[in-house]
Amino acid sequence: MFTEVDFSKTYRIEPVPSKQYKELADKNLSSYPGTQVSITPSYDDTLKRYKNTGLDENDSDVLRLPKEEKEKARAWIKEKKEYLEAMIGQAGYLEPTSDAWLSNMAIVLIETTQDLKIKVNGHSNVLSPSTNHRDAIALLILMNDPEFPKSRKDLSDPKFRGAKFYITTDEEFDESLRDNKKKITTAHVKFAELFGDNPNPKRAWEVAYYMKIVYKQKINVEKLENDMYKLIFESGDRKMMNKFLEAVSMDNSDLLLNNLFNQAIAMGVVRFSKDQIYFRGSTNYRDSIEASVQYLKSAEMATELAGLREEVKKTAKKFENA
Repeated sequence: MFTEVDFSKTYRIEPVPSKQYKELADKNLSSYPGTQVSITPSYDDTLKRYKNTGLDENDSDVLRLPKEEKEKARAWIKEKKEYLEAMIGQAGYLEPTSDAWLSNMAIVLIETTQDLKIKVNGHSNVLSPSTNHRDAIALLILMNDPEFPKSRKDLSDPKFRGAKFYITTDEEFDESLRDNKKKITTAHVKFAELFGDNPNPKRAWEVAYYMKIVYKQKINVEKLENDMYKLIFESGDRKMMNKFLEAVSMDNSDLLLNNLFNQAIAMGVVRFSKDQIYFRGSTNYRDSIEASVQYLKSAEMATELAGLREEVKKTAKKFENA
């Protein structure tokens, strides 16, 4: 692969919050403090040259580009290679056959420090390719590594599922901060609508059930408010914030229907078949909760929806009397 890099921008290496360990995710970390990850170019033993450096104008990925795009890419590579070699003070140093790619210069070392910060090659997580040749080379290596995410958007791509870090720019990072502040402000407004001067405890319970915070109908409203506040605003768990915003964005009918379906699953009223379909009795729904809920909203499913409500109600009473 080949990725052109804009040297005029400032980049950051940020951690992907761990999906495996909650104690890391809560601190917005992917790795435990004191651990390191190293990324280097790969070596093609057949061609006897280093790959994924971002500085090989004869790389097979470059040569396969359409003619106009290929010539533009090759010109860019030659220009950047000459520029970086001039900064280093040694012509030919960055050729794909050079032993320079075995040196420390070609190792991108990403460290999670004891004070919970990210360092790259011994300095901060900020890369400035226009002023630091080693930052430029590190960035090119990461940008041309097929397993390293190149932006926040890449994190949704299944091929980057196991990634521990990703590249972002100052612009994207600032945009993320703005989005996060907007989310927090919206969450406070919506929280006040549930527990403020005109509280709505019934809807608050439905929101809490959707977030999987409560499972019993009888719960002290003050305790519910305190528990929800801590989980949404103080736990540092972004998933809780997102789940809350997801719930409060629904109108009451959609929220109740989502909760009804999840309650039916929890009670065993609705099951998931070997064919990967949700079903109740002889009635098949869809292959996901979201799609099944949408299906239940259709006019043709009105009778089934009434039957589902009735069975959930009867089953709930059995649990209460058990």
